Amino acid sequence: MEENIIMPCWRRLIGTFIDKTLVLVTFYLISLAISPFGAPNYLGIYAALFSTNPNNYDYMLEPCWEIDVFVTVFFVVWNLLYYILCEYKLGISLGNRIMGGQILDIEDNPISFGMIIQRALYALALMAGTYMFFHVMLKFPNVLVVISFFAILDSTTLLKGYNLIDKMTETQYTMRNKKTN
Repeated sequence: MEENIIMPCWRRLIGTFIDKTLVLVTFYLISLAISPFGAPNYLGIYAALFSTNPNNYDYMLEPCWEIDVFVTVFFVVWNLLYYILCEYKLGISLGNRIMGGQILDIEDNPISFGMIIQRALYALALMAGTYMFFHVMLKFPNVLVVISFFAILDSTTLLKGYNLIDKMTETQYTMRNKKTN
């Protein structure tokens, strides 16, 4: 039996960058398709709020908390759907598939749909916890919340080759071999 090779960190990080770019672009396009006139307004206000301290929301003309929460929730839902669909159809996210990877369980089997949902629920819990703690409780701007989320999630990727969700679900990113294409 051929042994699986752990996906190199640099490939995984490039794959993640590709995924985040795809998620952002498709999120913007879906927003425009749903609300061609409202989306640019909401997304423009959200972009302005991205580096604004939530303590200042009360002094702005727009209903900032409502826009902040609405866009954040919509983005999180799309983000989760992207990963669920990709992992279900491709066995890994599209960006990491392009970089030659696959997700396997600890017994070197492709992950099941139940495991895909479990990974998504862990990601959701981590996103919600990070947002609630840093943005709602500590009043950090969204830019710091996003940085905090990725620092919490991916710091071990740089050091050990796996992220927090991989550890919690006992999955691993490996390089695809010719038999598992």
